Amino acid sequence: DWGALITYDACVTAPERIERAVTLAIPHPLTFMRQLARPAQLRRSWYMGLFQLPGSGWMAAARDLALIDHLWRQWSPGLSLAPALQAELHEHLRASMPAPLKYYRAMLRPGMLGATRRLSRPIAVPLLQLHGADDGCILPQQVDDRHRFAAPHALEVIPGVGHFLHIEAPEAIAKRIAAWAE
Repeated sequence: DWGALITYDACVTAPERIERAVTLAIPHPLTFMRQLARPAQLRRSWYMGLFQLPGSGWMAAARDLALIDHLWRQWSPGLSLAPALQAELHEHLRASMPAPLKYYRAMLRPGMLGATRRLSRPIAVPLLQLHGADDGCILPQQVDDRHRFAAPHALEVIPGVGHFLHIEAPEAIAKRIAAWAE
């Protein structure tokens, strides 16, 4: 999902360098900001506020990353990681904490104003947005944002997967991306 934000920005910053683009699980950032006004999305985004607080790294790491496991279950209800993979994920998160939270903290920094201004320009790169129908983190887009795109654009909501659609249905997502890239 963080890669999606970078993709949207790259598409408006250097459209001549990008032939086609795909984003997963995240609507256009300005569309998402509008969706935050909706109570349902605000309830799903509570953790973004939590991660702004001093000490949130400790909270995220407490009880063997119980909060992170809770978020993953909420975001992708149908995803069940094999114990070895979950242990590996925990190992990497513990080793890198609080770095994973810095993405959230950077969202409110003054430099983000420039990105917001850039993203107000229509995207001139053909872009495919894929979103899991069962995403418990980011609601599928509920507003018409075609005005944000000046090139071919498609939004597809994939049934049976949540926020981590590329982990939950890797073959189906890879096929859809390959078809878009042709």
